[in-house]
Amino acid sequence: MFVNRSIGKSDILRLSGRVHPLPVFLALILGAASFFFQMLRWRLILRAHGFPCSLMVSLKTMLRGCLLAFITPGRIGEFFRTMPIDGRRHIAGVLAVVEERSFAVATTALAGGACLIAQALWYASPLFLPLVIALMVFLAAVALLIAALYKGETLLNRSNRFTKLSGRPVDYLKRIRSRPFPQLMALSAGAHLLLLLQTALLFRMYGSGDFGRTMIAAGQSFFFMLLLPVFIANIGLREYSFALFLSRLSAPSDIGLEVGSIALAASTSILLINIIFPAIIGLIWMYHEKKSVSEANCRHRTRNPHSIAV
Repeated sequence: MFVNRSIGKSDILRLSGRVHPLPVFLALILGAASFFFQMLRWRLILRAHGFPCSLMVSLKTMLRGCLLAFITPGRIGEFFRTMPIDGRRHIAGVLAVVEERSFAVATTALAGGACLIAQALWYASPLFLPLVIALMVFLAAVALLIAALYKGETLLNRSNRFTKLSGRPVDYLKRIRSRPFPQLMALSAGAHLLLLLQTALLFRMYGSGDFGRTMIAAGQSFFFMLLLPVFIANIGLREYSFALFLSRLSAPSDIGLEVGSIALAASTSILLINIIFPAIIGLIWMYHEKKSVSEANCRHRTRNPHSIAV
């Protein structure tokens, strides 16, 4: 599944020669801006669940989530990003992460669908059938979700058998409907658009010339990655997706090994900028936080020796 087996040292040297300071700087800025939009979206979700939601708390928990997502398959560890805020509200914390990631997934799928439509309108290459099917399933799921949000409360209240058990779901449906959907969707759209621009910029820096094709390839690639959420940090899957959709949408001059090289280089760059770098910051922050707590406990024991259990 990996695309880098046929890429030799000469290709790596050629790719390294294409790295230029200005595109790299712009890619870093776009990545940071996308992360900032995600943090603002997460802050709104925290506020809706009654968690502390200052910018510092939102940033700290986002970085912690990046670290946990990086080291676990399918980003499973990210569900525990709220633990430092309130370790007693496990279910509320998991629900908050599910809601935040749902907006990201929805935006990614909608952007992938828009890229499919753009490809059908402006390019002659055939559409990727699994993505078309996935888009239809996604739209059906969204329709069912909307129906559940606005009709589920009525159905649960009418159910005599589950009257006692339906209280919490009904309350949760009411709270969901009160979420600031326009702001959340706007932040999600902004974050994903910046990610697509960053990816297209990296594609262009490493040798793919058509900006429109690369934007469409990037949108479909990230949508495709949602279908296989079992890879750690999407390593391998990302470069495979990039190579797959770049080759399907590439101009006649961008073929074969060139596409594989561009995909590998862009995937590695995104891994470093968007995933490894925030995860390292999260790791350093967690380390210093635990160190500060440990030092504070040591000072407390020193001042109060009788508090140490015998």
